[in-house]
Amino acid sequence: KRASERRRFRAFQLKYLAVFWLMMAGDWFQGPYMYALYAAYGYSHKDIALLFVAGFGGSALLGTPVSAGADRYGRRRFGLLYAVLYALSCVAKHFSSFSVLLAGRVLGGVATSLLFTVFECWVVCEHAQRGFPAPWLSETLAIATSGNAVVAIVSGVLAQVAADASQPL
Repeated sequence: KRASERRRFRAFQLKYLAVFWLMMAGDWFQGPYMYALYAAYGYSHKDIALLFVAGFGGSALLGTPVSAGADRYGRRRFGLLYAVLYALSCVAKHFSSFSVLLAGRVLGGVATSLLFTVFECWVVCEHAQRGFPAPWLSETLAIATSGNAVVAIVSGVLAQVAADASQPL
């Protein structure tokens, strides 16, 4: 019975880790080129700083209350909300309008708050609901954190390669 439970847990763990790392990769991948993108649109250092502050402000002011809604309205639903908000923030980057970029940064800030809360809340609750032993949760979270460091490095390198390849000759 213990071996069967461990197999069920491994399948659950791998499902979570794959989704978590994919979501984190999306966040890490786009980060390195944001300043260059805004500069290419012709914005000053001051304007770019304001865009970055808008993202952090959106996370600080709206992220916590929005993330708390996951407990009330559902973690899965808010995981999907993360994806929608993040996608909209990425779409906004394709427009040079300052107001569109600003709105995109705020959406991205809220999405980042969801990224760093909803998926972990989901795995904690789902782990308990499935009746897996508590120490196994620590294992999952440790692997997620360590793996996220690798994901960050690989995503950064790939983002730089992509940015270099897209530069005019």
